[in-house]
Amino acid sequence: MMTRDDRRKEWIGLGILLTEIRFRVRLERREDSKFGYRLKKLVGWRSLFTTGNMAQHDCVQHYLDNFQIELKENYYDDASIRLITDSYLEGLTDEKGLNIMRWVLDNPAPTEFDEFEEWCRLFEEEEEMINVTFST
Repeated sequence: MMTRDDRRKEWIGLGILLTEIRFRVRLERREDSKFGYRLKKLVGWRSLFTTGNMAQHDCVQHYLDNFQIELKENYYDDASIRLITDSYLEGLTDEKGLNIMRWVLDNPAPTEFDEFEEWCRLFEEEEEMINVTFST
């Protein structure tokens, strides 16, 4: 039978993850893209890979194993980002970033220009609403 102490490494990993993980979504001006902009999504870490140590990495990996996620410095692809956003993140310090990332994943950018313009307007409204919600 598993005791509370047997899951200590997993709980430590969760605590590190909740304070360290960061979600970034931005529209980047790009001359080489179809509409002149490209949507960039990134999930990374505040300092886990710059000042963290192997013991911290091990604890975070131990937690991520519950979701079959490999610990990486950054995640760019939708599948990996979706796995992370669908995992347990109660108490996350970057709730604003998580909420806009979930919105972008649930509302992919369209490929037609008129629809893309409307999507950008909705994206900005969502960002504004999230900022207002979390600033109060």
